[in-house]
Amino acid sequence: MKTRYLVLSSIIGALYVVLTLGLAPLSFGPIQFRISEILKVFVLFNPFLAFGIGMGTFFANLLSPYAGPMELIWMPFSDMAGGLLAWALFRYILRSHLP
Repeated sequence: MKTRYLVLSSIIGALYVVLTLGLAPLSFGPIQFRISEILKVFVLFNPFLAFGIGMGTFFANLLSPYAGPMELIWMPFSDMAGGLLAWALFRYILRSHLP
């Protein structure tokens, strides 16, 4: 992995944590509304950013009052897997519909 990708992924992960914790009353609770989820759009253009989103989810959930195995293992994993799947689907659509 190039240093640039590592730095970009770290920045996205840090932004995810800051936005999630900065808006904690909305981010944590029975119904979660995370403004930080908007950062997932960047994964469409660079698949390495999915790891930043996953790590950001892990660290944000680490400080959650509801932290448990679902929040610390499955949510980061599903964010990374979903991001990579969205990137692959986006690439497929671009290739098949562009002249």
